[in-house]
Amino acid sequence: MSPLAFSDAERAELARLTEEGVALVSDKLGRLSGTAWNLVTSSVEEVPADLVGASLLREASSCVGAFLFSQSLLPIDVLVLFPEQCAARLTEAVVKASGGVLAKLPDPQAAVFKELSNILGQGVLKVLANSLKISLILSSPRFLRGPKAEAVARVLAAAKARNAFIVLRVDMTSAASSAECGMVLLFDALPMRQLLKNAAAARP
Repeated sequence: MSPLAFSDAERAELARLTEEGVALVSDKLGRLSGTAWNLVTSSVEEVPADLVGASLLREASSCVGAFLFSQSLLPIDVLVLFPEQCAARLTEAVVKASGGVLAKLPDPQAAVFKELSNILGQGVLKVLANSLKISLILSSPRFLRGPKAEAVARVLAAAKARNAFIVLRVDMTSAASSAECGMVLLFDALPMRQLLKNAAAARP
């Protein structure tokens, strides 16, 4: 087995932790956005660093969302994106739920999607940190609006050069508001594999 190759059990554990993190915050996300969200799919991939861009750009589209990162024992980059066509509906719902407070901000849409992205990112990292017994602190969300290719390029430019990534994908949908959400988490492969091994060895 390659030192970068993850076992099926390690992949399954990463997927489980990610889905648990999404479930942890789904109610809060629903209250904020005024609609119930459902997890559609989640996946775990090992991707060489030079192919990450191609892996994330499987379709061309415009989007809104945010980028967050954590520079700790386990460097992490988090990208949360919503299709542009559902941005107005979600912005209206969240502004309404805020009692109009967000409407007074210079860019209500940016505030809305930064908050939605922060909720999702923090939920997943909280579960990961608890399971791996490490401290993970996310940056403030950085708003993204425009072509998906530009959002992905911005994330990859911020990430340090690495040998390989573990790419976690989560897709969510809300039938009530015809809204979708995609979250991608990039982890450095080597430290993530070691942390998973350490956590497994520490279990009774």
